[in-house]
Amino acid sequence: MNITFTITTEVLETVKLIVDDVEQDVNNIKYTYTPDNAGLSTKWYCLSEKHNLVMQEEKRAHFLDSFYKEWLVEAGYNTQNYKVEPTTGEVIERGKVKTQAEVDKWLKPNATNELSPTTAEEI
Repeated sequence: MNITFTITTEVLETVKLIVDDVEQDVNNIKYTYTPDNAGLSTKWYCLSEKHNLVMQEEKRAHFLDSFYKEWLVEAGYNTQNYKVEPTTGEVIERGKVKTQAEVDKWLKPNATNELSPTTAEEI
């Protein structure tokens, strides 16, 4: 299952803030996440446009992670066993290896072609 969504933005309100000793009008923006999957609820958060880009990205990632967890519960998944891959929206099982290379590495984590042997030191 993939969880996909559409993001819409709207100016919720304009407030007055003092920035660098100057009063300015600042917009509070509402970000609405509407899932494309049936049965999942719409989520939203608000953020001032005066937040710097790093802060905006941190907040977006935080809220999206929270939304994914809530959507997993709504879809009937246990959040201890499943998570959503943030780049693709794919629901994946936690701790499960997918490729044969991952299986081989898990079975033999110190293969001879990865780390060369070392001689033991005396204490």
